[in-house]
Amino acid sequence: MSDPSHPPTPVVEQPEPACERCGKPGASKFGDEFICDDCYVVCGSCCAGEDAA
Repeated sequence: MSDPSHPPTPVVEQPEPACERCGKPGASKFGDEFICDDCYVVCGSCCAGEDAA
């Protein structure tokens, strides 16, 4: 039984984080930045969170 004085809270979808290097969605947080699997492989785990410039 639902209580009409307390309607259910709507679920707000959070957008997928985008890669800070290429913009691809679905990035994971490594260090201080979000980076996708492809960029992580290209730069290697040693430079995740650092500028590769």
